[in-house]
Amino acid sequence: MKITIPDFCLVVVIAAPGSGPSGFVRSQFGLSEVVSVEDGLLPGGVLPESIEQFLDTRLQRRCLTVVEARNALQRDERAMLIHIAKSHYAQTVAIVLAPEDDDQVVKQVQLLQRSLPQISKESFLDVHVLRSQEEIANACVERVPTRTDNRGEHGPFDIIGDVHGCVDELIGLMSKLGYTIEITGGGRDRRVVSRTPAGRRAIFVGDLVDRGPASPDVLRIVMHMVAQGQALAVPGNHDVKLLRWLNGRNVKPGHGIAQTISQLEVEQDEFRDEVRDFIDGLVSHLWLENGRLTVAHAGIKEEMMGRVSGAVREFCLYGETSGETDEFGLPIRYHWAAEYRGETTIVYGHTPVPEADWLNNTLCVDTGCVFGGKLTALRWPERQIVSIPAARAYATPIRPFAHPPLRPGYSPEA
Repeated sequence: MKITIPDFCLVVVIAAPGSGPSGFVRSQFGLSEVVSVEDGLLPGGVLPESIEQFLDTRLQRRCLTVVEARNALQRDERAMLIHIAKSHYAQTVAIVLAPEDDDQVVKQVQLLQRSLPQISKESFLDVHVLRSQEEIANACVERVPTRTDNRGEHGPFDIIGDVHGCVDELIGLMSKLGYTIEITGGGRDRRVVSRTPAGRRAIFVGDLVDRGPASPDVLRIVMHMVAQGQALAVPGNHDVKLLRWLNGRNVKPGHGIAQTISQLEVEQDEFRDEVRDFIDGLVSHLWLENGRLTVAHAGIKEEMMGRVSGAVREFCLYGETSGETDEFGLPIRYHWAAEYRGETTIVYGHTPVPEADWLNNTLCVDTGCVFGGKLTALRWPERQIVSIPAARAYATPIRPFAHPPLRPGYSPEA
């Protein structure tokens, strides 16, 4: 039996009391990856300090970590382990050893099996159950990279800022970068033909739709290029809002989505289905070039790179927010880039700025094209900024172009 797990996660191996998972754990994991919990947690669901320190150290370093529970964990104990993993933006996988043919621990296995419905409802990414000694002996744990771990992907890249339905500007910018984009036909026969400069790929930072005149054609271009291996993409908050509408959910009509909906309503059902599947398949961020480059729509913190969690996705879509609104009625965002000190270059968009300028090895490439600004790209690894002006303003910004304010209490000199 093959058990597939992320190569970075917390693995909790749960066995019936008396059966012991040691043989299985030794055969599948390295000694340095494993910590054993002999008799459960301390009273109150508290981990012994040495075990908690082991988990924190390894998860902080983005190392696969295994908890070997030699006696079946209780619900609150499992919850504590999941909580620790979440604090490091790590997923948690359970492997349950419940051999029905082990005569020595029949009653214990039966008790463990009764808890399986509850375990399956908890916040584990996956629950793998091995129900015989043969399954345990023949099991093979295979590690696969997380979907955000693209360190094996290398440039050169052209990283393109928020397009927001501005198809003419997109085609113009890509022409300036050496790409050729043609759109032909109509209805079911509408097609994209694209040619790329030798060896280069585009990366789109999200917010492909809303406010602009031609969101469907922007989607056609990006979807075609990604399918052809000519581009990569991450979702923006506007794209995710569109996905909710495509899934039949009610969405508030503001911030330009009404234009996108009206544009898509005249498209074929098949195209809308393709758009839904495309957006749904995008990952929160791309961690590229052996970790030297990260692309995320609204930015990312260093400790989130290559990790998968709801908190990581929220940050990548919306940035660092306070939960409050400003005088314009928009969410208050903080200038996370002012606090960044990492070695990985981060390229992002989301908050329109007058000019793309470097700050602490980060670059915002949203220069407000849909508001009459510019459409901007970064050439990587050249670190060259390339822009073209918008043909006109398609929408009026609610607040002026600027980087967001610093987080309260943060001092650059601190």
